[in-house]
Amino acid sequence: MIQGPERQAKREAKTTPERMCICCRQRRGKPALLRMVINDKCLVFDRQQRIGGRGYYICPDLTCIEKCLNGKKIKKVVNNKDLEDLVALKEIMKREVGIKWPK
Repeated sequence: MIQGPERQAKREAKTTPERMCICCRQRRGKPALLRMVINDKCLVFDRQQRIGGRGYYICPDLTCIEKCLNGKKIKKVVNNKDLEDLVALKEIMKREVGIKWPK
């Protein structure tokens, strides 16, 4: 039986939910990823991670964001729904993670 700090560390590790990035497929803790949700026909950035509905998670780095939001990857994940305004979503995520995007 595990005692003391080892037991507490194991319990804390279990309480943090893990999610997978839809681009690179890497698993991370939920708070370390950016969450998006489909609201009507728009893909919306969910800063608080509380909007109802199916959430899609992405790593907060330039490579994953660019690959995902350039069109093909995100449409495949959300079953080819006609998504509006991915450019605006890119700008919001850009501000959120403080990345300078190449033009």
